[in-house]
Parts: sequence; C-alpha cells; structure tokens
Amino acid sequence: MQAAIAATLLLTLGVGSLISWKLWSQSAHTVVSTTTFTPPAGLSQGGPLSAGIYFVFQRDSTLWSAPVDGSSKAERLTPKSITVAEDWTISPPLPGRSAGDKLAYIDLQQAFVHTLRSDGQSDTVVHQPLLKTGIAPSSMWDTSTGEAILESLAWSNNGSKLAFVADPTGANVTSLYILSTETGNVQSVPLPIKGSVSQPVWSPDGIRIAFAVSNNGVISILDYNTQNHGLLTITNNVNVQRRPNDTLLSLDWSPDADAPAITWSVGSIGHVHSIWLRRVGNSGSVTPQELTQGDYVQAVYSRAGHSGLGSWLLVTSLLGRAANLWSIDLTPGTVPTVLTRGKQVNFAQWSPDGTYVDYIDTISSGVGTLHVVNIATTADMLVAAGVANEPPPAWSVDSQQLVYNTAKQTVIVDVQGSLQYHPLKIRGLASLFSWSVSSPRQLIIALNDEQTGIYLVDTQRNVTLQVDQQAINGPLLWAEIP
Repeated sequence: MQAAIAATLLLTLGVGSLISWKLWSQSAHTVVSTTTFTPPAGLSQGGPLSAGIYFVFQRDSTLWSAPVDGSSKAERLTPKSITVAEDWTISPPLPGRSAGDKLAYIDLQQAFVHTLRSDGQSDTVVHQPLLKTGIAPSSMWDTSTGEAILESLAWSNNGSKLAFVADPTGANVTSLYILSTETGNVQSVPLPIKGSVSQPVWSPDGIRIAFAVSNNGVISILDYNTQNHGLLTITNNVNVQRRPNDTLLSLDWSPDADAPAITWSVGSIGHVHSIWLRRVGNSGSVTPQELTQGDYVQAVYSRAGHSGLGSWLLVTSLLGRAANLWSIDLTPGTVPTVLTRGKQVNFAQWSPDGTYVDYIDTISSGVGTLHVVNIATTADMLVAAGVANEPPPAWSVDSQQLVYNTAKQTVIVDVQGSLQYHPLKIRGLASLFSWSVSSPRQLIIALNDEQTGIYLVDTQRNVTLQVDQQAINGPLLWAEIP
C-alpha cells in the first residue's frame, strides 16, 4: 500500500510540475506601479527620525516609533486618517544590522498595502487592490478571504521583496503578488491549479517562496522560484491521513540555503497529527517525508532550533491533557528526542539561538512552574514556581537571560551555568516584555495597571525609565534607521 501511495504521489507531482511550467510560459505577469503617500504632519514638518535603534508599536490603529535610548518621546509613523491592521511587519535585518529598516502594513479603510521607511519617510501605497472595487473592506476582514489577506505580508530576507495575497476579482479567491521595493513593480504569480493562496513564506536566501493553495477543502503546497520563475508542487494534499478536520497549521523553511527544504505541520488546533519535510533544489526529493505522527498538543518550529539545525518542539498528550516535551530535527535519519518526563508542558518556546527551550509546567489559573531545558544535554532546570503565562517569558537577544513575571514582581534569570536571579525594582502588572535587539542588557516592559505605560529597563544597573504613559495594543517590534 505504501509503495502504491508513493508511486501515485510521484506521478502526481511530476504531472503537476510539468503543467506549472507550461502555464508559466503561457501566462503574462501583471505589473502594477506604486506611488508615494503624504507622510504624517508631524514627521513631514520635523523631517526624518534620527539614526539609531527604535521600537515600533501600534496604538489605536496607528503605528508609533520611539528610540531605545529614551532620548525622545514616541513619534507617530502613520496618519490618523489610516487604520493600520494588526498584522504589520518589519523587514529582517541586513548583515551587520540589528533590525530591519522597512515597514509594511495594510490600511483597513482603503484595502491597500503600504510600505514605509523606518525613519518615517516615503509612505508608499502599493497600487494592487486587495479587494474588488466597490466592495466595502469592513465587510471582508472577518471572512476567511479577509483573514488570509491580512495575515499574508511577508518580507524576503534582504527586504527587497514583499509578498502578499489579494482578491481583486471579488471571487473569494486570493492570488499571490510580489512587490519589488527596488523598482516599485508588483508581479502576480500564476498558478498551475485552481485555489486560494495563503501563508507565503520566503526561503532563507530570498529566492524561493512557499505557499499554500486551498481548493474545495484540499490544501496543496507550492514553491515558486523568483529567479527562473519555476513552480514546483511540494504536495498536492497535506491531509494524507484523511482526517476530517485536519488542515495546514504552519509552513516554513530549513535554515540551510544551500540545501533548502520546506517543512510543515498538519492537524487542528490542539491536535497536531503529523510533521513533514520535503527537500528542493539540486539535491531535492521527489516526495515529502513524514518526520513524525501522533497527537501533539503543540508543535513549534524554529530555523535556529538545536543550534541552527532547524528543529520542531512537540508537546505530547496523555488522556487529552498536555504531557511531555519532545524535539525532532530536520537532519536526515533524525528521530524524536525526549526532553522532559512526568510533566504537563505548556507554552514551550525556543531561545533565539535554539540552544534552550523554556516551558511552564502544570498551569492552573494562568500560573505554573517555569522550566528551562538545555537542548544539547537535555538537562531540565526548574527556574521558578508561580510564574504567569501572560505575558509569556521572554529571552534576551543573546539567549543568556530570561525574564518572567509573578504575581509580585518581574524577575530576570541568567541561564548560563548555575541559575542567577535578578528581581527588578519595577512594580506593576506587566502586559509585554521585549528585549532590545542591540543590547542584551536593555529591556522594554509595558504595564497595564495604575502605572500604565512603556518602561525602558537597564537590567545591568536595575534602573527604569518611563518612556510613554499609555497602553499599547499588539506586539512591539524593532527597527533600525541607518
């Protein structure tokens, strides 16, 4: 039976790839230009923001930016006339930089993508409509089509390309578009199959982009090469096990640009049933490889996982409850590694360099016991009891320190060697932690209580500076102005 399935997959993949090449040669690209939008009044009068590292956040559907040194107050990046969607994004840092220098967001009122320099200048409208003219954008954002559009913004690694999906025909079918920030042109990617595109994700070298295509409940994964314009069918149906509620949960790439591979998870929320891998490029495979299957409560992938090998964290289940933590790498011949025993693992997450994992054991009423696991040795270290899962613990950029919150205070722990604890003087109900990308001893803490605001903490001296007096909505990301 397995041989028959493999043969069928091979034939289907081969035919799909051939059809895609023919369709590509017969299709013309749609090219759309971009225009510059008038920047917010405050920035246009004061000029661009000064060079340096900034943290960017959203408040009342507007983007704001403030310097990490606390030298000046936050500046509005987007005007009040624009309603910024929650899934805005910043380009990855270029080599030698700490953070990216381009932003992308969707205006919910006009249904267009905007790009923006990190210094607040050159707010540019991408004139590829996200929706059909005449359709009220507010009527679409809560639909599956609208959600796919809002969640689609994806920068290539060098920030030269921005991928997004749109439904300009009004048929509830999304297509993939790629903006070149160098030329301002937008290219549509023709498909070899019918369906709606979602979840675009770039390869580490920024040459290929993987994405999902859904048609009548069947989800395929395709890979588009921006250099030779080739389209490759990775799998024509992610739901190989034919479970009625299974879908594509996550999609990503291996970290090795020389031997690229696509990895994905399949299942439903709280029930991850399988993890897959398919190698592409010169040393590619013709069929996907199933790395593991089961019933996992959580599956978290990191390209940096296991010191840069690319690895999944898997939380097993026992009698319908979260149980122990495993990991599995993308390397050939890999098998799952048991990381914990006798635990009820919740909210597992990787450290930035992939050498550690933290998790909260046995959560009750949002509080549990924080642990850190050394991936190389599988040593499981108990950090502290009574740790809140909101906000989640956060790693410093160098993976040396972990900050967490209890009902009484915020604490930083050094994880290298024996654990060393550093309670912070700041008091209040934390709603967000974010470590500086340029200094492992600078931390941003947002409070949402009687001391509401944003605070900059010098963790080495345990000194706190309030840099803003209002609450923030959503994530806090980092940008650099060259």
